[in-house]
Amino acid sequence: MDNIEQFLQNFPNLTHLEIKDEYELSDRNIIDGYRWQRIVQSLISFHFLFYVNDVLTEQSLDSFRTSFWIEEKRWFIAFYDKCLFTISISDHGLSHMKLFSGKPLYSTLPNNTILYRPKYSMFGRRICLENTFRFTSIKNLYLDWNDSFKILSSIIDLKQIEMLKLSWRYYYLLKDIQYHMPNLRILKFQDVIHSIKFLEKEHIESAELKQIRTLKFETYLFWNESIDYIDKLSHSFPLIEHLSTWPIRSRSDIIYCIDKFPRLTSVSFHIHDSMNNASRCSEFVSDLILNDIKQFFHCSATCYIDCWGEATTVPEHIHIWLGKRKFSTYQRPRFEHLWYKIKNTFQLSNKPRNMSAFVTMIANTHVRPVLNKLPYL
Repeated sequence: MDNIEQFLQNFPNLTHLEIKDEYELSDRNIIDGYRWQRIVQSLISFHFLFYVNDVLTEQSLDSFRTSFWIEEKRWFIAFYDKCLFTISISDHGLSHMKLFSGKPLYSTLPNNTILYRPKYSMFGRRICLENTFRFTSIKNLYLDWNDSFKILSSIIDLKQIEMLKLSWRYYYLLKDIQYHMPNLRILKFQDVIHSIKFLEKEHIESAELKQIRTLKFETYLFWNESIDYIDKLSHSFPLIEHLSTWPIRSRSDIIYCIDKFPRLTSVSFHIHDSMNNASRCSEFVSDLILNDIKQFFHCSATCYIDCWGEATTVPEHIHIWLGKRKFSTYQRPRFEHLWYKIKNTFQLSNKPRNMSAFVTMIANTHVRPVLNKLPYL
């Protein structure tokens, strides 16, 4: 606080000020509204955002509730999860927010001193909040939310959200998100490694988020059956253009994944940890991948392979950028891919003891579902 005050003395004619410090924790002096009043009283506009290394309560904002802040300047302050920031009735300047349902949200707004109180909190029974204020400029939202969607809508104008990071615990919100976030374009799933079964739940099977263009999985996935969930994923997110980061075991997995998302223009894969170094180096070669894509999709592509380190050539990640597919000639890729997948599975397998059972498993898993869909001749 001393450094800020000393610095601003060099600008006596300053009329507009915005300070954001998102990387360091400020001391408690930053919460002194009386001191701020002396510093910024000549300003026309003033916005700040600080992270405070302290536990605050509703009363901690009392120094910002004077007539100077509330009536003269109409600058209002909010505190949430160690973040102290200015807000205005028109809510300018706050473009992103992390929202946890377990933390209260305080403000100096008249009649809105508590914008949100958790369902289960140390304050006892939650009061009914009838907010007249909502955050209307939030574009990026990190959501860790187990409260009602109705209350969430009362805090934030969800129609403005363009990027959402969702904790794996609350994927059930997808059924509401598909209707209440029409401008959502980027969806990030966090810590999916803990809950692959979320793709089997009703909330993901019934959801169809056609507004999503970019889908990101922030934690590398290690599921043995991960490629089999692509079908469900493509149903819930049919218009995906960018996908990152999905686990694969073979080049046929790459083809299968690209085939499921017709609008895909870029995709990143993580090679499954179960694959040994020799298999990685022989299977995932740039030229081979590009040849497969050209064969099945009749389009150009660019491929870049990340290795484990500078001193090794063992592939770890694969990044692919796709050209426009020629759908007029795109008639048989699923049948071609079917044979490719069967052949590739035999090549990568370790010759199971019961080969008959293995062939039956392949036929039931991959061949029969396709044949059942064919019309009678």
